[in-house]
Amino acid sequence: MKQPKLTNWLAAVPTSNSFDALSTREESNDMETDDIIDELEAKTASFDKVQNGKRMRRLLEYVTPGLNGYIGIVTVETYKVLTPPLKHTPENLKLANYLGWCCELFKNSVNTGDDIIDRSQTRCNRACWYRLEDIGLTAINDAFLLDLGKNYLIGKYFRHLDCYPDIVEIFNEISLASYIGQQTDLYCSKDISKLTTENYQHLCMVDCTYAISYMPVALGVTLAGIDPEVLQKAGPVLTQLGYFYLIDNDYMDCFGNSEVNGKIGMDIQEGKFRWLAVVCMELASPEQKDLMRTHYGRDDPESIAAVKQLYIDLNLQQVFKDYTADLHERLMTYIRKNLDGGIQEK
Repeated sequence: MKQPKLTNWLAAVPTSNSFDALSTREESNDMETDDIIDELEAKTASFDKVQNGKRMRRLLEYVTPGLNGYIGIVTVETYKVLTPPLKHTPENLKLANYLGWCCELFKNSVNTGDDIIDRSQTRCNRACWYRLEDIGLTAINDAFLLDLGKNYLIGKYFRHLDCYPDIVEIFNEISLASYIGQQTDLYCSKDISKLTTENYQHLCMVDCTYAISYMPVALGVTLAGIDPEVLQKAGPVLTQLGYFYLIDNDYMDCFGNSEVNGKIGMDIQEGKFRWLAVVCMELASPEQKDLMRTHYGRDDPESIAAVKQLYIDLNLQQVFKDYTADLHERLMTYIRKNLDGGIQEK
């Protein structure tokens, strides 16, 4: 019997705020949270004779999403949708879950460092790890530990597989792209002249699309043993999903509910390279551009309010709604015209 198409899975990926719809899927219960935390604590304890791995456990329990990891779940679902049920053995599903967890460890490694650079206050409705009184800048070392934990799991559980070199290469490529993305973000922030659509599209690709859209699907495809050519066919969809994800995140930082988003927006006062600022500079009059130059990136209530009011005056909330609705329609049209009937396991 034919398996569900990967294209159907891509079409079902939610385009809703924070991309959290997948966290309610029953399959999220497959994430091997306790086992992985226990294992990484034990591995760390083999080197750490002072804290005996307790710092690693505390770190993992604080910063990792456990059952609600979006990219981890996408990794598992991609593997499952591309393989027949007879391959859904406990051993194979454990590998898929562990690979998804490696994605989450990588993402949280990047986020832990990024929070320090951005001086973020909260993430996932709690204080950022570095802001805990006894943590501070030692969180920089913890960010490395999360990534090294990922490497340990990959080596232990996937080294015997033919796809192991490809898995390592995917993570290496995504790591390079992600940190180049961080560099681009920092380079363009607080410089109004660099707030262009072209620069923003580049940022979307390296800072978001690769890590959020491409990585989990690529790893699921690789573990399933599917010809990587399918990723080329799905590439435009994955690119646009990443683009939507970043735009949605940028919008919610300004106009979203911090209790729902899990973090307090800081983009305006930090002068960050964000979609709202880019569109604002495209639509603004010369006088409004001068206002942006005066107030964007200043950490005082008057400047923050002035920029938000400018966004409202330019009707950017409606621009966002129209743009994302159009993007969703273009995605569905592309899938119907180019991918329907294409990618599936016989």
